[in-house]
Amino acid sequence: MVARLAERWGTRYTARGKVIWAELPLHGPAAEPGADTADALLDQWGDAGL
Repeated sequence: MVARLAERWGTRYTARGKVIWAELPLHGPAAEPGADTADALLDQWGDAGL
């Protein structure tokens, strides 16, 4: 999901675990009023395998 939505992203390992970073655009198409973004993102993968 991160690779699909981010312009750039990566990981960095530390002594205490892993850090994941992402750069997202500040300007882009606005969501429709009342649109639930989380549901829209999750719907891309469907219920396959559940």
